[in-house]
Amino acid sequence: MRVFIATMGCSLNKGDSIAIKAKLEENGHFVVEDPVLADALVINTCAVRSDSEQKAFKLISKLRSVNKGAKLIIAGCLSEVNPYSILKQFPQAVLISPYRINEINEALESDGGIFLGFSEGKRSLIPELLDGPVGIVPINDGCLGDCSFCVTKWARRALLSRPPGAILSAVRNLVNKGAKEIQLASQDAAAYGVDLIGRKVLPDLVKRIDSEIDGRYMLRIAMMNPDTVSDILDGVIKAFKLKHVYKFAHIPIQSGSDKVLRIMNRKYGVKDFIKIVEALKSEVPGIRIATDVMVGHPGEDDEDFEGTLRLIKMGLFDRVHIAQYTPRPFTRSARMPQLSDNVKKERSKMILQAQAEIGLEKMKRFVGKSLKGVVVETNIEKRSFTVRTDNYISIVVGNGGKIRLGDEVSVRITGATFFDLRGEIEEVFN
Repeated sequence: MRVFIATMGCSLNKGDSIAIKAKLEENGHFVVEDPVLADALVINTCAVRSDSEQKAFKLISKLRSVNKGAKLIIAGCLSEVNPYSILKQFPQAVLISPYRINEINEALESDGGIFLGFSEGKRSLIPELLDGPVGIVPINDGCLGDCSFCVTKWARRALLSRPPGAILSAVRNLVNKGAKEIQLASQDAAAYGVDLIGRKVLPDLVKRIDSEIDGRYMLRIAMMNPDTVSDILDGVIKAFKLKHVYKFAHIPIQSGSDKVLRIMNRKYGVKDFIKIVEALKSEVPGIRIATDVMVGHPGEDDEDFEGTLRLIKMGLFDRVHIAQYTPRPFTRSARMPQLSDNVKKERSKMILQAQAEIGLEKMKRFVGKSLKGVVVETNIEKRSFTVRTDNYISIVVGNGGKIRLGDEVSVRITGATFFDLRGEIEEVFN
């Protein structure tokens, strides 16, 4: 059968779509780029926020309208979180949860069907397909937390770590195929290994990859929650110093108020978080820190928000992902008194403005300098490429016919935004 795959959401979802493609091709099916030509549509959805769910339903409707005769398979978090709404609108849809994507061929060949819930079968499923110079290797699903606002735990509720040998094999094969960047995808990378051997072993995994796999590649460690990383911080710091590891850590704070963190059921305080970030910055020269901030969570008053704003203005972060809280089904936060949308919008605007000013000042320091990196993305419409440095700064450069994906280059920095740099290619090393 000819199958079209659409993917929404995080790198873990992207990894799932790559795994789906690999399983389909193993069984003799073909993945096509045009939904009109497909015998089946697989839509890998996201449900982390209400607007993510709305976008998913819009995408399903759009694809269904251009190919009414195709078999419809809804994968991803929405299939597990809101199956009733999907089947009410699309009664012929086949649903498959994130934990059962190893059964995609059975779903494709079934006469209707629901493939929901947990399955151990995914533990050995690690995709090894490469699209460009960036490879995705999921190291675990699920997390150890129970945040009051989070609906993803309903879709990926159990920690499911992949065996280290299988991860090493996948990384090695991707590097041999030409991967320059390997994303170790996860909801919480610091929790890796607890379900396998009873303790967190992310530093050991990264050290093994770095020492046992030769080549010119970089590892991006996925998001780590503060409470899970705190007791392995020394090992994580050592991991960030390794040759093949990007000096870039994504650690979500969510709020600068201890009161709101307690309401969210986040198992750390603001001082705990700052201690982690300061340790990383002092021990790993040049490391960049990304964080997530949620504004407008139930219980957040003006004083709580000011605490978050003060934290941003400390200049600890190089990237801040801002989300306005939206109620999600099955969550405790959804049953609490809600703040108005106007308050959420105003607070997110203030956070964005503060971080934009700080981020721009940090980025402007690179103007006039030369930075080395790898070409990892291309934008055909804008005729530009993205170069990634070893501390995960993105540099947008023009094509000029000089470079290709995967090239290692030197770039002269000519401009800056709060989010990225702009530059001109000086030298190509490949």
